Amino acid sequence: MAINTIRSGTGQHRGWLICLITAMLCLLAACGATSDPNAGKYGGNLNHMHDLLAPLGLPGVVLVASHFGLYRTADNGASWTLVAGGAGQPMDGLMIYRLAQDPANPHHLYVLAIPRTGTPQQQPSPSGLYGSTDDGVHWSLITNVLKLPDPAVYTLGIGPGHLFLVLINLAEKGTLTSTDDGQTWHALPATPDPHPTGIAGDPSTPNRLWLWSTASGLFRSDDGGQTWTAIQGMQNGVYSVAITGKVMTVSGADGIFRSTDDGNTFAAVTNGSTVYTSLAVAPSQAATIYALTGTSVNASTDGGQTFAATAPPHQHVGNITVDPANARLVYVASSYPIGIERSEDG
Repeated sequence: MAINTIRSGTGQHRGWLICLITAMLCLLAACGATSDPNAGKYGGNLNHMHDLLAPLGLPGVVLVASHFGLYRTADNGASWTLVAGGAGQPMDGLMIYRLAQDPANPHHLYVLAIPRTGTPQQQPSPSGLYGSTDDGVHWSLITNVLKLPDPAVYTLGIGPGHLFLVLINLAEKGTLTSTDDGQTWHALPATPDPHPTGIAGDPSTPNRLWLWSTASGLFRSDDGGQTWTAIQGMQNGVYSVAITGKVMTVSGADGIFRSTDDGNTFAAVTNGSTVYTSLAVAPSQAATIYALTGTSVNASTDGGQTFAATAPPHQHVGNITVDPANARLVYVASSYPIGIERSEDG
């Protein structure tokens, strides 16, 4: 099964540490802000994006994880519903910052949620991993962070039959895995990087895991995380990884690398002169790649051999996702003001 696993340490998710700084900047900016016609809508003018996901096998569905709520559309963005994070809802009082989909069951979705910075509440919902079994309509708590060895969860990863959590304070010993949908967790052996940006199971090869870091590159394990091998050519850091079946696309400080044999071999397709912080690749057309440069969106239709700038979005974007079934249907998200733009023509 092809899945779309796209995450970045500098583009797709900020994590709770960076969000603390972001929230402080938001509050400072708000002090001099004029009246906002959208104040109170979509979290108001202090809200900002954390993650964006167009799930596989759920036509028309897009999820937005934001500082002030989890939003869902089932009609390609024509209308949106606050499904979590609002008053009386699951994740009330929490910021929602990391989305994932089960590659073996597209109806199962997951999200990480922790207390909002800058807006303390006396009785917020429990922090932790939440799950949905109905395409993201309803959500419930799976794992309370207080039951983990350390409550500071940095990111979430997923693979066939496995969930992963990275606990930032435990460094090399802080990567946990669960094979029973988050009911119990156990620690993997020490990872090769003390602060991995992301981790994912390989949908095509059992026991194969991928771990990447903005500091030290991409690593592969063929024994479920017992041992790791560094992938050559990427030691200067990896920002984003897209897995679409047996095709892997990786962007980092040294450029974009691509594998068409399930990660057994990689070839450099760009030289690193342009840094792409986030990638989006549709399982329906793995040769079509969308990439964020930090200021613009570039696109390739030949597996990354050539890139060209797309039409410019109306605002500065920090998140991107592509419809899994339609490589020409692309969404980008901006934070200030919060918003989504859609392109139907690539």
